[in-house]
Amino acid sequence: MQADVPTKRKAPTVEPPLDLSATTSVIERTREKCGRMLGRAVTTLSGTDGAVFAVGTERAFEAITTMRDGSAWMVGPLKEAGRAVVKGNQPVVSEVARGPAQRLSGLNERYFAVPLELDGEILGVLVVTGLPSPEPSAAVELQRLGPLPEMLALVLDRLRMLSALDKRGSDITALRRQLDAFAVDFRSTYQAERNRSVQLSDTLAELERTYTATVGGLAMAVEAKDECTGGHLYRVSRYGMLVTSMVAPDHANDPQFEFGFLLHDVGKLGVPDMVLNKPGPLTDQEWEVMREHPGKGRSILEGIDFLSEARQIVFAHHERWDGKGYPQGLREREIPLGALIFPLCDAFDAMTSDRPYRAAMARDEARERIRAGSGTQFWSLAVEAFLSLTSDVLDPIMGEHGQA
Repeated sequence: MQADVPTKRKAPTVEPPLDLSATTSVIERTREKCGRMLGRAVTTLSGTDGAVFAVGTERAFEAITTMRDGSAWMVGPLKEAGRAVVKGNQPVVSEVARGPAQRLSGLNERYFAVPLELDGEILGVLVVTGLPSPEPSAAVELQRLGPLPEMLALVLDRLRMLSALDKRGSDITALRRQLDAFAVDFRSTYQAERNRSVQLSDTLAELERTYTATVGGLAMAVEAKDECTGGHLYRVSRYGMLVTSMVAPDHANDPQFEFGFLLHDVGKLGVPDMVLNKPGPLTDQEWEVMREHPGKGRSILEGIDFLSEARQIVFAHHERWDGKGYPQGLREREIPLGALIFPLCDAFDAMTSDRPYRAAMARDEARERIRAGSGTQFWSLAVEAFLSLTSDVLDPIMGEHGQA
């Protein structure tokens, strides 16, 4: 866990709101991650080519990424082989014969295809061609791939959600405008609007679902950008809501707290990848860039009315009880309540998670470090509540890898 660097209190810098309309860039980064995983699969199986297909509604079959000539995968025996694997829901090692103009590798093109499944739903299929002889079994090839099929399924699920969020952007804007119009002088027009109450109720329910989808999409965008955060946002949110229920029961089911916990690192969308995903220690200059992410997070959420309270948690989640945090150097109860609870949850998950540069710390050792920070780095009441959580409560959350 990176130690907090004491900073002098200074006036917050007001940044202009960032443009959130370009969801396409996040979708492209997710596709690139899918392509990198495909390359790992082809290398692992000693193949020469490969493709990842997505399965959409009504079994629509789309090539998401290919190793070389994408057009060769759009039609023909290999695409049909992928369809057959999805239909049978079983990995297959086989071969197809293709003409010289279409052939990717070998006269009889040997391939391995495996369905990509998540929570019982087939999201796509991975196909690798040009396998070496002798012909291996599907079970052996699947074992060699290890967790790659599950990882690809998660990326496809993320891509599907981001694409849906992108397509619904204009609908969400129109819906919010409509609801704003409904809210104008609602009391004085109540009688005239009684016959529309059912419609309004349905619209409000849809808005709530839209809010949840928006927060989920932003959180997934952060995890798509930061390769070290797999499941982190989900876990710290769970820890944070458990502690909140004990130290502030009135906020036990407050969506603003959950949204703030989930979106605490949304400002990292504005941090360059070379800094965010650097495998080694950051330089002083790089830390200055990294420490700008709370302010960037506040700017990203600026103007989104339903996240006004969550925005306070995002901006203050690196403040410390003793006033040595950033970006404002707030101390004790100057810090918003959600941001008083969150830092120890964030620190515990960081310590108990594997990173490229170090292994995860044991649960009990991490708990002792949280205890040692009570009254200095962390709010003592929140520390006492967290330390009261038993292993049968903590362990299932620690084992989670995230839920979209």
